[in-house]
Amino acid sequence: MTRTRPLALLAALLTLVLVPTAAGQAAGDPTHPHPDPAPAYRVDDLPGRELVRQADTIPGQFTGIDGLVHQSAPYAVPGLDGQWFYGADFDVACAVGASSTVSMHAVSELARVIQRSGRRVIWAAGPNKPSVLADDVGELPHGTCDSAGLAQQRAAVDGIDDPNFLPLRQRLARNRHQVYFRTDPHWTTVGASVFAREVARRLSPRLAMRQHYVYGTESRVGLLNAVRGDQTPETAETARPEVRVTTRTARGSVQDFTAYPDVVVDHSWVTSPVKKTWPGRTLLLGDSFMLFALESMRPIFRTGRFMWVGHTAEADIIKQIKRSDTVVIEILQTFVPLGTALVSPTFRHQVAQALRVRGPRT
Repeated sequence: MTRTRPLALLAALLTLVLVPTAAGQAAGDPTHPHPDPAPAYRVDDLPGRELVRQADTIPGQFTGIDGLVHQSAPYAVPGLDGQWFYGADFDVACAVGASSTVSMHAVSELARVIQRSGRRVIWAAGPNKPSVLADDVGELPHGTCDSAGLAQQRAAVDGIDDPNFLPLRQRLARNRHQVYFRTDPHWTTVGASVFAREVARRLSPRLAMRQHYVYGTESRVGLLNAVRGDQTPETAETARPEVRVTTRTARGSVQDFTAYPDVVVDHSWVTSPVKKTWPGRTLLLGDSFMLFALESMRPIFRTGRFMWVGHTAEADIIKQIKRSDTVVIEILQTFVPLGTALVSPTFRHQVAQALRVRGPRT
């Protein structure tokens, strides 16, 4: 296992990224096969948690679906009743709107490539906060352009016609618990548990019935508070798995993971007894939303590995897809049209070649 590097959790328009500190750089490459073991760092202990806008890649203004030029939204946008929203969610909605379905189709094609190899595959677009908490959004940064774009994106993510796709938005919107933080763009562990249980239900109704959660609370400073210089923590609802299984870090895992809120980008585990888990090797591919779900995901799978796309080498991801029997993919709805390996035609062709299946349509 590697030493889990001190990482600063940052949110940017193109991706929610982990940036290594100088100490983290000294600890070595997180994909190195023989590093020293060390406990993972925890979300609330990470330094420099601020939102950043990369001036060389993110314009200060853009043309919206209404044909008008708009200024980019502030990082943190106030909503109703103490809610704060991530400005990039509105920028992307206004700029892209329904055309995000093109990128959704690309992820669907990747899933079909994996399925054609005989592997089980499930993919989901992690709904962004304004798509789920529509009634809590206040004044929109771009006015009617935002409202039109958000409506188009909700319809797009709700209307995906793909048997490999796992719809989540309406499940989250109907949930009576707190599924998103008030001062952070992420879903809470409650929202993450909804995702985990739906994955289990798609695999096996009996497996889903075994997934139980204990609800409590946690206190943490949300990213959208941190960017505003407000260190006031919020108290958010939590859901922790209560399942009669034992999960431990696998021998040779790149990083150790004890429990949420540990931060890892590449982690392997084993769960027993085997009769209460999904068999075979499972690969979880995702972003920070999958990280928030990791504690609830691990008890489902007998042998699993989580790889954070963008923080692990694409060649290594392809090798792990080839080694896996089941692949679960998650990508935040906001980032689908902005481009990652999961929507790349080159990546799809490389996966098809590695799995020796018919290549994807172009």
